[in-house]
Amino acid sequence: MAGHTEGPWIAAAQISSVAGLPVVASPEGRLICNVNCIAYRQPVDRKVDGDAAFNKESKANARLIAAAPDLLAACKRLVAAIGIPSSITIGDAVEQAEAAIARAEGEKR
Repeated sequence: MAGHTEGPWIAAAQISSVAGLPVVASPEGRLICNVNCIAYRQPVDRKVDGDAAFNKESKANARLIAAAPDLLAACKRLVAAIGIPSSITIGDAVEQAEAAIARAEGEKR
């Protein structure tokens, strides 16, 4: 057992005024963390310079956190493919690593 909540993890698509940007384990929805961001409750709140950039960075952070189990698995697979003869090919391991990187960077694969 790895000691952490098994993946996959998913970052919320939308900011919640209560929770920020939650990252949850799928499919059970167990909360991994909340990433701080700025939510607006119009018309009470007013946007401040830099809020959009902060939220953009927060969304990127949430995606990176959500990709952690994939990144760990890809790294383990690469190490296994390079260091120990097995049924895993380097091409398969690189493909998995590229998919994990794309997910961390917010790209669909």
